[in-house]
Amino acid sequence: MGKKQLEDGQYDDALNLFQKAILLNRNDPDLWNLKGIALRSLGRYNEAIECFNKS
Repeated sequence: MGKKQLEDGQYDDALNLFQKAILLNRNDPDLWNLKGIALRSLGRYNEAIECFNKS
């Protein structure tokens, strides 16, 4: 579901969904990557880099 928000440019909504999903599965690299993309799209580059490093 978060991917749809990401594609639609709803980055805050996507970020919220990815954060919730990560709480359920902290070891999923795809979730960390998607969270990083959402953060990057919001201009939150340092946080995005941290997520990309975890993916």
